[in-house]
Amino acid sequence: MQRMLNVFPGYYGKYISLHFAQYLNEPVISDEQQEAFGTVIEFLDNVSFALPPDLQQYLDEITS
Repeated sequence: MQRMLNVFPGYYGKYISLHFAQYLNEPVISDEQQEAFGTVIEFLDNVSFALPPDLQQYLDEITS
């Protein structure tokens, strides 16, 4: 999960981390897992994302 926050700082990273948290607690140890992680990162890099201010505030509250 920390790796996802490092790759996507700010609100987008918080949102993605919370959304995928249940899947992000295990380390990436195999080549297949690394490839899957890279695929996810590539996909998320190309997503258009805008978060309304009220949801930004919510993310700040639940991640502090």
